[in-house]
Amino acid sequence: MKIAILMANTDESYFASQHPSDDKHFVDILNNVRSNWIYEVFNVTHQNFPNSLDNFDGIIITGSPASANDKDLWVKELLSTVRSSINKKIPIFGSCFGHQVIAKALGSKIIKNPDGWSFGLVKTQVVADASWLEGLEKETLVYAAHVEQVKDLPTGAKLLFKTDGCDVAGFSIGNNVFTTQYHPEMSRQFMVALTEELSIKLGKELTDNALFSLNKKAHTIQFAEAIAKFFERSSA
Repeated sequence: MKIAILMANTDESYFASQHPSDDKHFVDILNNVRSNWIYEVFNVTHQNFPNSLDNFDGIIITGSPASANDKDLWVKELLSTVRSSINKKIPIFGSCFGHQVIAKALGSKIIKNPDGWSFGLVKTQVVADASWLEGLEKETLVYAAHVEQVKDLPTGAKLLFKTDGCDVAGFSIGNNVFTTQYHPEMSRQFMVALTEELSIKLGKELTDNALFSLNKKAHTIQFAEAIAKFFERSSA
């Protein structure tokens, strides 16, 4: 299996330089369940896109501090790439910003979270069946780090996940699109560091609550298995 990772993270801060990049997070969790897969990383924020999507069995779009509503050229090109991959039925998975940009490409609105930042470990409910979700807990624990969300489900999509405060927390379209508002790729260690790094922006109460939530363990391996099954069954 050969996967293109479209790295959308715009953070080039000192903090970012001291931690694994988003593509590395994804490779790490997927190596735990499929050690022989091949990955090629494209830094789309620098206009680095695949010459041909046909060379890949699937696509992953990472998270980002950027917004799917941004007018930057790379965001517009990413939206076009999403539409092209869906038209060609190339399997595509999106996490957080990736989830939002896929929804935006399909006509959905992206809005600010009515309740502000969602941060820390959250419980998301699996509300529909998909073959690749076998083995995933009905109430799955995943990491959140977002201040925007998808307002409405894209036309033709099936809602997969729902969370308090986020009605469209993930969806699928056929066997070729799979998204989550959350960060299955992140580690607890990274989430603790990220929460502390953003503590001033988050405020004391949210920071304390987020750090406390991180005492529980996320369903990282289970979600990695779900992502792997998605690509395998889409490509079969």
